[in-house]
Amino acid sequence: MKPRALWYTQYQTPDVKFTFRVKDVIHTEVSDYQTIEVLDTYEFGRMLVLDQCIMFTEKDEHIYHEMLVHPAMVCHPNPKRILVIGGGDGGALREILKYEVELVKLVEIDAKVIEVSKKFFPALGNSFLDTRVITVVDDGATYVKKAKESFDIIFVDSPDPVGHAEVLVKDDFIHSCAKLLSSNGIFVAQTQALFYESTFISEYIKRVKKFFHIVRPYFASIPTYAEGPWAFTFASFGVDPLEIKRKAKPPLRYYNEEVHRASFVLSEDVRKLLPRVS
Repeated sequence: MKPRALWYTQYQTPDVKFTFRVKDVIHTEVSDYQTIEVLDTYEFGRMLVLDQCIMFTEKDEHIYHEMLVHPAMVCHPNPKRILVIGGGDGGALREILKYEVELVKLVEIDAKVIEVSKKFFPALGNSFLDTRVITVVDDGATYVKKAKESFDIIFVDSPDPVGHAEVLVKDDFIHSCAKLLSSNGIFVAQTQALFYESTFISEYIKRVKKFFHIVRPYFASIPTYAEGPWAFTFASFGVDPLEIKRKAKPPLRYYNEEVHRASFVLSEDVRKLLPRVS
């Protein structure tokens, strides 16, 4: 008799689910903030799951992390000081550290996520070993509210905006981030799945426009995020996301200049869904 196949299922809505065949459950623990699981899947390799939501897989995480980071890094005139809110897996760090930055400060609420990434995803977690990285274990919203530093780019690499992460999409947090940015500063946030979360994305863009002159959504298709186009929001006081100032730093598996420009193009139906952008 064959052993029963193990499948992991994530529900997008009560009527839609995505299912992955699993070789093994490598790790599971409950931190002070969430349940952390590492699964080994047949199609996507190792997968990090937080509170039953897929964060990334080994096979396609490069798409998400490259598209979160490189559009801002190639458009900023001189990115030296970077702040990452969330991103405890180290993937955003890996991409940022390809550039000649002076400092990257990463603020992650859950130290256990960092530990798990270092142990089970060294291709990402080893980024924490770079001497330019300062890791702060703290709530991101609390940190930016009390911080007195100045940064050139702020990346918000947060999980879905529920529970402890909900505060990271509120006006107070966005305003606090804006105050920490230099005059040429850029703010970038992951902003969910377009197909299912268009209302959220629309409202989020309206919030960001209160504090930045230029606000533009852009999109990437990430196989694990099977909802369709995944949204990011680029905001600045004046930096145009289509004025590319430097070549992206290799190695790159997904991002290039053509993809960069195409990611900001909105289809007709998306233009109707989202507020008019700068």
